[in-house]
Parts: sequence; structure tokens; C-alpha cells
Amino acid sequence: MKQNENLIEAIDSMVSANPAMWDEKEYRAHDAIAASDLRLLAKSYGHYKHKQDYPQDYSYSAALRAGTIVHACVLEPERFEQEFVVPPEINKRTKSGKEEWDKWEEEHKDVFAITQDELDKALILRDHVLRNPKAAEMFTGGVAEVPLFWTEEHHGEEWRLKGRADYLVAFGDTLLVVDLKTTQSAEYQAFQRSVVNWDYALQAAHYRDGVAKLFPDYDVHFVWVAVEKAPPMGCNIFSASEEIYAHGRKLKLKGMENYLAGEGDPEGVHLPYSTDIKSMELPRWVSRSHS
Repeated sequence: MKQNENLIEAIDSMVSANPAMWDEKEYRAHDAIAASDLRLLAKSYGHYKHKQDYPQDYSYSAALRAGTIVHACVLEPERFEQEFVVPPEINKRTKSGKEEWDKWEEEHKDVFAITQDELDKALILRDHVLRNPKAAEMFTGGVAEVPLFWTEEHHGEEWRLKGRADYLVAFGDTLLVVDLKTTQSAEYQAFQRSVVNWDYALQAAHYRDGVAKLFPDYDVHFVWVAVEKAPPMGCNIFSASEEIYAHGRKLKLKGMENYLAGEGDPEGVHLPYSTDIKSMELPRWVSRSHS
């Protein structure tokens, strides 16, 4: 598609100034503020500061590992085939087995070792995503894992921001920021709760505004492709509404306010919650159920 050829050229031109940013570790090390930072900041400066001071508490989890594998399988199938490898079965409890494993690791430094179960699960999830014709169409012809850097003016400050878009694809003058989410349930109301509980609205607003600034010739929209991690592994697609963007921007601005307040008080304790004692009440739904 011609429109995606133009998009690819524009992305290549944009990233050419710093091609190392295609590497995920290089991207994450960049000091611009990401949506994940703003999500913590929207809760409090203390939430954000703890991650800065104790990054080991936010280690690579099983859920993040699974997401990395599925994203590569769905969004970058050629790279997945080359770089995600199931090692041979080696008994590492024996001396010879340990030596054989060390040799394998030394010869495969540039691959991501996965289990056969992880490979099978990723391939099944990819199959279920691509069974949805709209999802298959959106994940064709675009660019995966695009590093984005831009600036915005808020609260009298210029903010250096960043994002790593799962997938960018153009349809005429429309540019979609497509985000692949693995989830427990892709049913409308269940995923709606995920949007609220995990601050996906902030993510949608952050990426839509950033991509719109970087690619001003396009009408930009943010879309979630949600696929269930367990049977029936259904795939559902949701576009963010203007209400979602507005709510996300409020959270984003709150995060920026908390950042300025926290950075402006270097002697502060920076705890996630206030030190005041609060009176605990029953939630309204309990009061109503006993009325």
C-alpha cells in the first residue's frame, strides 16, 4: 500500500538521527518521560520516585516476558522466527549438561531462549488474533515497535516525552496506533474495566497526541487489539473515544503536576501516600445493600 510506503519512509527519516533507539534497552534507558512514568506520577510522586530509586523492585516479570514473546510473534513474525529459539533439551544437573548448556548460551548470545510451551502458546495466540479479519488487516504493511520522541508544553514547562508504539499503520490519511493487549477477557465491559484499572486512557492520549505531533499530515487514532490469554482466546478490537482521550489527558496533566511538585521539593519524604490518619468508612455499595 502506497500510504504505508510513505509512512515507512517518514519513520526511517525520523529515527535516522538516533538509530540505536530501535533497540528496546536503548529506548528504555533514554531519560524522556514515558506513559508508564506518567501513570505512576498520576498516583503520586512517591510511586514514581520509588521506581527511580529501587528499579530492582520492578524486575522483568513472567507477565512481561509473556507479553514480549507474544508481541514479537504477532507483530514481528520474521524476527520472532530468527531470534526466539527453543534450546535443545539439556540436563543441566550434570557436569556435562552444564558444560553443554554454557556452550549453547555462548553460541546463541543474540537469541531469546523460550520454552516449547511458550512457543506453542504464542503461535496459538497469533492464530487467534489473525483470525479476526480487521486485526489481520491492521497488522499488515505497517511498522512494529516504533520508538517515538517529542516535546509538549504544559504548566509553563517543555516536556521531553517518549513512547514505543506497538504498531503504526496507515489507511489513506488515517494513521492508526495499534496496541496489542493480552487480557483475561476481551469482552467489552471486562476490557472497559481494564482501561480504567490500568490507566489505558492515559496511554491512549499520550500516544495519540505524540504521533499526531510527529505525523501532522495524518488523522491519528488509537486502537486496542485485545486477545484473551485463555480459551476461547477471543480477539476484540476497540477504538479510543474522545472521552477516553480527555480522561487520559487529565491523568497525564495530574502526573506532570505531581512531578513538578516532587522535583521542586528535594528534601521531601516523597511517600506514595500522605502521613495523615484517615477515617475509614464503608463503601457506598455496602451501605446501600444493607439499607
